[in-house]
Amino acid sequence: MSPLAKYLRDYFIYLSVLSLVFIPAFSTSPASCSPSPKIYVAGYAMKGEEWNAGGRVMGQIECVPVDGPSADWCREHVTVVLSYSLGLFIEAGWLEKRGEVFLYVYYIRDDWVLNFVRVMDATVGHDYLIYICRIGTSDDYHIAFWDHTTNELLASFDLTDVLPYEPVDYQARVDTSSAEYDIDTSHFHNLRYKVGIRGGYVLWNSHTVIVDWPYYVEEIYDYEFNAWNTLYR
Repeated sequence: MSPLAKYLRDYFIYLSVLSLVFIPAFSTSPASCSPSPKIYVAGYAMKGEEWNAGGRVMGQIECVPVDGPSADWCREHVTVVLSYSLGLFIEAGWLEKRGEVFLYVYYIRDDWVLNFVRVMDATVGHDYLIYICRIGTSDDYHIAFWDHTTNELLASFDLTDVLPYEPVDYQARVDTSSAEYDIDTSHFHNLRYKVGIRGGYVLWNSHTVIVDWPYYVEEIYDYEFNAWNTLYR
């Protein structure tokens, strides 16, 4: 990864954790707290730099048992990056904090309001299929959560007036607030994207690893990886 790409990645990660306050489901009220001094990351960026991404990404994430210090958190998600340089994004996945595990959406747009949406409780052991999809050529996005284990649509909703609306990259990754988090063996698979309006989703055909010690990413395919903490295995 080039020094510029690494700088932009770290800046993007720094902004992405300015808020993790629990908010009622489907609220779009801003939440804020002091930024964490260090975020640990393990996962993929599709390109690791800005490109004409198209705005439609999906992926399956297993909800695995994780364990860490009580004041810390772990989240696993897929992300549409709206701007690396400005730190703007839409991410959706599951989060564990203080024994609670739930699905969420988190996004920052150009109004700089930090939006954290607690969607619903998640079930450890289930495999979640998550879509983030730009609606046509509009500046709106649709987000959907499927429980792939039970083949059930759990929740879906739209984000309106997303600016900038042109996506520049995709990511799939684990974030933790502590190097001591045991993330078991996190598993991301079936990572897909779609550039145009027509046609279907295709598997990722490239990837760049983004990882911080002591975490490790096992590269399986461009569209699949495992991650774990080397302190525990």
